[in-house]
Amino acid sequence: MQRAMGQTTNSRGQLVGGVQEILGGKTILPPHVSGESANAMLQASLGIHPDLGFAGNLIALPGRVGARVLGVDQGPNVEAWQAAASMGEGQGGSIPLFNGKPIPDKFFTSGAVRVVAAGGSLYRMEIGSGEATFPAEDANGNVLFFDLEKLMEAMR
Repeated sequence: MQRAMGQTTNSRGQLVGGVQEILGGKTILPPHVSGESANAMLQASLGIHPDLGFAGNLIALPGRVGARVLGVDQGPNVEAWQAAASMGEGQGGSIPLFNGKPIPDKFFTSGAVRVVAAGGSLYRMEIGSGEATFPAEDANGNVLFFDLEKLMEAMR
């Protein structure tokens, strides 16, 4: 089934494409995108970090995440989200918002946020609460669509 959904292994031995875990939920990825890399870059862009197994991981973390782990909370990478979420007139690039405010970390760590494919490399986020789901919004209150590949590139 995964092969039919475009999953293969890249030259580094990473799984690319197919359905992979992103922010704790299953998400279909473009054929050349590593789920491991996409998940790490998405977490870094949001200013969240996974539980670290050992302190040596701090060396490998992107600067914003490393700073947060060390107690300097810098929040989401606004510039990266502006590059990834700018979709033209009226669709301003914005960090993901919920009710006009940045999505709280606890929503990500509890698994309440799900990344949903919207076609090609475009994605959106859903926030689940009980049986209801709400879309992450941009600064104008519209559903936030973002280009995963642009986000990953902006985070490099």
